[in-house]
Amino acid sequence: MKTYFVQIESASPISYSKYHGVPLNDRETHEQHEKRTWREKALVNKGGVAEISAMAFKFALCSAAKYLGLQIPGKGKRTYSKIFDSAILITDNVSIGINKEDLEANWVHVNSDGKRGSGSRVMRCFPTAREWNGVLKLYVLDDAITEAILKQHLEAAGMFIGVGQFRVERGGTNGRFKIVSLKVI
Repeated sequence: MKTYFVQIESASPISYSKYHGVPLNDRETHEQHEKRTWREKALVNKGGVAEISAMAFKFALCSAAKYLGLQIPGKGKRTYSKIFDSAILITDNVSIGINKEDLEANWVHVNSDGKRGSGSRVMRCFPTAREWNGVLKLYVLDDAITEAILKQHLEAAGMFIGVGQFRVERGGTNGRFKIVSLKVI
């Protein structure tokens, strides 16, 4: 098993859409509720600093492995997809060093039920950070994933998959990141 620290920085803004469950107040409209609670959609730690979910990076790496479809040398047609699914462990969220209060409001006209092409649209506000960075700690449990292969998949995940709301994988432009450094511990 190898442990890596990956310093990342934004290539595009990150936007959050976490479910918060804050109820409407008496006689409050949906628009008033959105204006009052939009910051609650951000994932934050106990200190109120915005984070990106560890699972967002895990899913991005697994999607990148499927996207690239690289074959494992000496294993016939077998690709890295299943190995990335089972042999990558990311346990800690990535702090982006921005307080929840400092996130920008990004108002977007979206489908009311969240399904593309469903018809009815409403204004929603998503907490957004234009520039961000952080350190991703990940464990690689299979020696088939070399440092070079990991870096190649991280770069693909950062440019073509992304993390967060309106990410590239889902047809958006947000959540892209670049690898600043990759260090084995």
